[in-house]
Amino acid sequence: MAGVYGDSLTLTCILDEGNITFTENSLVETGTMGTPVYGFAGTQISEGDFVCLSERAIHTYANCGGLPAVKAADATDGWIGIVKTQPVWNKLPSAAVTYAAASLTAGTFRVASVVFPGVTMAFKALCDGGTPTTVGAPVNWDVSEAAFVINGNFAAHNVGGTFSFHYTNTDNTSILVGVGMWGGASGKTDMAAFDVQG
Repeated sequence: MAGVYGDSLTLTCILDEGNITFTENSLVETGTMGTPVYGFAGTQISEGDFVCLSERAIHTYANCGGLPAVKAADATDGWIGIVKTQPVWNKLPSAAVTYAAASLTAGTFRVASVVFPGVTMAFKALCDGGTPTTVGAPVNWDVSEAAFVINGNFAAHNVGGTFSFHYTNTDNTSILVGVGMWGGASGKTDMAAFDVQG
């Protein structure tokens, strides 16, 4: 994308744009057109937009097929990436869609390539979800567990460098671990991000 330079991690991401509305026959100047029209209850994401991680509990590794989920940046969750490509439908819905675990597993959402300027790599790993691991939270490798564990938040601890792209509250489940983010959004101290002013 013109104006975006540098060598950072780029991942295909699910776009959390909220519930999807569906109009089968839209009204146009010349009458009714049979092409379906889609809208979003949340903020629509476009190429070049700043995005943050979407921290819904439905964003598990399994529900998301291993992909991160992002939403439009805001003053609470900050921003972590820049949308690099024009969003496209992963699977075109044939009716209105409630953004939920079922819509994730059905694939009825849009995707785009997102560049993460502060993240150098990501890898799949086991997580000890006995204490729920939230999206964007810092995680540490626990040698005794042979798994990653949530480690408080960025403000209260001298932590950083690894965080979870996914939610889990189940022991020995997969998450995508991001490496290289050394700070958290001040609006939400357990979210790997850069700050956004309101």
